[in-house]
Amino acid sequence: MKPGAKNRRALLSVVCFSLLINLCCNKAVESLSDLYALRTELIAEYKAQDVSVVIQNSDVLGISLINSPINNLSELERGSKAQEIALFAKNRYRSINAIERIWVSFVISNTLIFFNFSSSIGTYHFETRTLTPGGPTNADEAQDAVSSYNQETNQTTIYLKKSLQLNTEAGSSVMLFPHFAVPATGVTAPKLPIPDSVVLDFTTASVKRMFRNSSPFVIHVDGHTVFSGKIKVTNVMGSDEEQSFNEFVTQEISYSEFLQITEGEEVTIDLGPMELKLTTAQIRALRSMRKCVEEANCW
Repeated sequence: MKPGAKNRRALLSVVCFSLLINLCCNKAVESLSDLYALRTELIAEYKAQDVSVVIQNSDVLGISLINSPINNLSELERGSKAQEIALFAKNRYRSINAIERIWVSFVISNTLIFFNFSSSIGTYHFETRTLTPGGPTNADEAQDAVSSYNQETNQTTIYLKKSLQLNTEAGSSVMLFPHFAVPATGVTAPKLPIPDSVVLDFTTASVKRMFRNSSPFVIHVDGHTVFSGKIKVTNVMGSDEEQSFNEFVTQEISYSEFLQITEGEEVTIDLGPMELKLTTAQIRALRSMRKCVEEANCW
């Protein structure tokens, strides 16, 4: 090859790389612009003291309303408002086509001298594709399993209508959102295919960082250890200056381990320094997800 041809190829590679970098930067700026625009509209519409908007794993939109008037509503009314806010975001967020799920959290934040205390009083999850006005918001139904079909992946996702609140203490709270997907092909009633695994997504609110990736994650059922691993922190929002943090932890377990949890009477989760005990109602909620698979019985 002639030296001139080599130089031209090298120059072309540099130009292509520069264009690629420029394209990625432009997309990042555009994404931040879209989030800022949505945050501004949410603050104006719902009169919150502040609103946090975040993208998780590129396809989940998270919205936290801090000290909004909605905090004073009943559980049923907050569930309805959460659905309204998620629908508002679906209609206003310009990059919504990339979003598969939206969660809405209501946060109480107080400042005492130099310390800021924040805690979530409820986090609600919605599938973007099935998000429409109306729909069930009864608090008694909030912990039932529901299903959502994704035509693009040909999968059905099973999850709970509302996250499970595992812990609320002065300055901290932990919410659990369990979910799993099963293939939609080859389904034979009355059972759905068994999922490969179950994903446990934890959302926390606290005045300081609670977890590190090396922190232990252990699940005990009736005194026996059914899972042991290390915490995987997927996202962190907040700072020491603000004295407020939201941490997002994801742990994947096998379906057989999930079944052991649903069969237990006493279930505790060691999440870093915290020991979280599931209530009878919360274990029953997880059983409804199992029932969705074994009897194809879900909303």
